Amino acid sequence: MPASPALSRPTMYLRSLLVILLGAALVLCGACRKTEPAPAPHFEHAYSFRTILGVEPAQAAQLVRPAAELQGTAQQTGTTLALTIKAGESEELVLSIPREQLAAGLSGTYALRDPAYGANGPVTVHYTYVASAGGNRQPHTYTNGLSAANPSSGSVVITQYDARHGLLSGTYHVDFAFVPSPLSLTPTAATTWQLALDGRFENVKLL
Repeated sequence: MPASPALSRPTMYLRSLLVILLGAALVLCGACRKTEPAPAPHFEHAYSFRTILGVEPAQAAQLVRPAAELQGTAQQTGTTLALTIKAGESEELVLSIPREQLAAGLSGTYALRDPAYGANGPVTVHYTYVASAGGNRQPHTYTNGLSAANPSSGSVVITQYDARHGLLSGTYHVDFAFVPSPLSLTPTAATTWQLALDGRFENVKLL
């Protein structure tokens, strides 16, 4: 069998150069992936407060918060994943889900607990709204904790978990019914209001 012809020096040089360039390109691509910045977090939040149907005089208040007013965190402890969304000193919403009830990969729909009607959804809500007028401030806190007597409903939907960057995205809807007025500047026991909270969170770093 005839021997294969030896490669010429220019051909060998070109092959060596191509190998070097390919290796450099792979290194650069790896560096690009490592230094690619994570997407910025984004929040949307709105509330709607109104008196229960039939209560006179009827009252209502609603607001869509500008995104610039909103901040949030997502933190996972040994027992709970908690999403916190704040609007300065005016509002704070904490949505907590027990870790043992989280889906694999975290994505899924999680219903609110409703102690008033025995619904055992995993999501616990703590919501604080601060009424203010004329320099006076009065915080009002609402929850669907185990001792809550008011009906609650809604859900948290985790639409995506970016494991590479550790980022959560999703939506939430919360309803409270037969609760005290969030607009009163003094504590009140009259449970004549209903509250609705809606929002979206995107690219929130899970700590």
